[in-house]
Amino acid sequence: MINENYYFSDLTNLFSPNSVAVVGASSNPIKVGGRVVYNLLKSDLQGEIYPVNPKAIDIQGLKAYQSLDVIEGKIDVVAICLPAKLVLSTLKQCEDKGVKFIIIATSGFAELGEEGRTIQNEIKNFAKQTGIRIYGPNVPGLFNLKKRIGISISPRFAPETFIPGNVGLATQGGGMGRALLDSNDIGIGFKYWASPGNEADLEIADFIKFYADDDDIDVITILIEGIKNGKKFMEASKYARQKGKSIVALKIGQTASGQQAVLSHTGALAGEQKVIDAVFKQCGIVKANDIDELINLSWLISTYGIRKARRVGIMSFSGGGNGILADKCALNGLNVVNLETDTLSKIKAEMPDNVDIRNPLDLTTYVFERPELFNEFLGYLANDPNTDILIVPIPYMLGENTKKMTRSVLSEMDKYDIPIIPLWTSRSGDPEVSYEWMKQKKKPFFTTFSEAAKIIGIYADHYERHEELNSAIELMDTKTSTSTDLQDELFEYYNLTEYESKYLLTKNYIPSTTDIKTANVEEAVKAANEIGYPVVLKVESKDILHKSDIGGVVVGVENEEEVKEAYVSIHKNVEKYAPNAEVKSILVQEMAEQGLEMILGYKKDPIFGGVIMLGLGGIYVEVLKDITMRALPVVDLDIDGMIEELKGKKLLFGTRGQLRRDIDALKQAIQQFAAFTYKNEAYLSEIDINPLMVYEEGKGVKALDGLVVLNERSSKHGASL
Repeated sequence: MINENYYFSDLTNLFSPNSVAVVGASSNPIKVGGRVVYNLLKSDLQGEIYPVNPKAIDIQGLKAYQSLDVIEGKIDVVAICLPAKLVLSTLKQCEDKGVKFIIIATSGFAELGEEGRTIQNEIKNFAKQTGIRIYGPNVPGLFNLKKRIGISISPRFAPETFIPGNVGLATQGGGMGRALLDSNDIGIGFKYWASPGNEADLEIADFIKFYADDDDIDVITILIEGIKNGKKFMEASKYARQKGKSIVALKIGQTASGQQAVLSHTGALAGEQKVIDAVFKQCGIVKANDIDELINLSWLISTYGIRKARRVGIMSFSGGGNGILADKCALNGLNVVNLETDTLSKIKAEMPDNVDIRNPLDLTTYVFERPELFNEFLGYLANDPNTDILIVPIPYMLGENTKKMTRSVLSEMDKYDIPIIPLWTSRSGDPEVSYEWMKQKKKPFFTTFSEAAKIIGIYADHYERHEELNSAIELMDTKTSTSTDLQDELFEYYNLTEYESKYLLTKNYIPSTTDIKTANVEEAVKAANEIGYPVVLKVESKDILHKSDIGGVVVGVENEEEVKEAYVSIHKNVEKYAPNAEVKSILVQEMAEQGLEMILGYKKDPIFGGVIMLGLGGIYVEVLKDITMRALPVVDLDIDGMIEELKGKKLLFGTRGQLRRDIDALKQAIQQFAAFTYKNEAYLSEIDINPLMVYEEGKGVKALDGLVVLNERSSKHGASL
């Protein structure tokens, strides 16, 4: 089920309108308004086209209208092809006319600076107030390839060449969208293409949701520069996965240079890559790293669906080629499996005694003497119960021999239940008909060993991730009911002290050290005796976030005399290094046993909202940046994944003679932490538990220090704890 808090519309009339009005229409097909009309005339639009231009009588053979209000018929879509400063006045006419969708094809909005951003914000507000959905501004148009309709500014629009299929395409960027559409020629069939530009209203998430509800679409291919509403994006993506759709995505702006290019292109924020990677994983989105991967993954999944592909069979006449491919497969997590004894026996019966029969299967030059064996052996491998997918390299040109094998693999590949993938690696400059035949087949094939292994490896991962997510257990609904609601708590300042922070952690079932606040040295001595030595003394102040830096912490205090000395020392250090700090008390704390130091944290991401972080402490986080993240809400699979992704995870599971740590207790703490932060996203800005000590198996975890920062607007003036 989709969350009703997010506004999703049925976009059928946008892609399949009964009528389109073009405001700013022109008889000159070089101008934007002229190209839109020209392309509509080339479309198979089963409805009316209304060119609007107060200075024209007819446009490209169609009657021209002075304004929208003189058009008698209903209008589903209005395409505005006017300069930015004239757009707002046209919107009001659309509202009066009862228009369902507005396309703003022109640029000059948020991507160009403050003035354009102001106009774009007014467009956004108009959409919210009226409910009219707006596509744009700064869009190249959209295509319905199945119905051969294009509301487009493209100078190259040839609907008669469209090969419709089961892929829904949405791209932030018209140029790269057209590059992806060009893959129609190799066999990727698209039903729709949308490129929502600056996304004043409709955004990528809206198209993911619309495509997810379309029974014709199996794969949703997206190229994104920035995400406007992270929660809505996650909601749509999870919904698509639940509907059995695969999302393949390329995120532009993974580096500082790329992010700057994105900002200047559509005015979008690129977002933190670590968070986006986590979101992709949580939503089951297949991540592509370049345009070639995006095309090849979409091609493979749209052709063969979501299926097992981990176990690979390889067959070729080149032993060296087989070896290279086997290496590449292993490096990409694929298993070059052992074949069944029955399969091996059948092959051995046909091959010379001196040929070693195994997977990869080396046909040797013997196959040139008996070419019929190629089809026969291909069938044996394809039917072997141990193989999920079969790769057939043809590494170099051999004239008629190559042609025979190519014809064989292309004719046989449709007969079996597993994907059979040809691999053509020849770099010969001479034209080779075998390669052209592969292209004409319009089924996935590859041209390098590395590319084949990497794409198939990701394909195998996709099936397994899909199955995992199908069985994932939701945590937030069951856990949040026991979590503290911060609107019921009373804190004097938004920067909570350590004592206040750990009070919240303990209240939410995250074990913490025993702490006692003291107002004078006598109370400190009494507290230390009550807790038991050794103890730790810490300054308690909202104004001092990093206590150790100013000498505000004394550890290993062994007796009453040392308590008194530590108490005085902390006050002196505060007076010297933080003279303006308000000291509320000195905290006396149990001296916890040493364990494995970890960090558990929360931050508010500007795009996705609440994000929890887990990492190993000390050098691991400082030098190795060993941190993993998940956006809220999380499922049990996310918590397992966070632990599994840590570079130093072996320290948790026991390594080099060390004992296994209490992983179950760690998972429980993360679950409770996620539930508390998810319930209170509106109030929280940041949480840092550092260190969270993880003890030996069965001995639990304990927060030794903690910092909670509320949103400034959520703190309430009142008595502090």
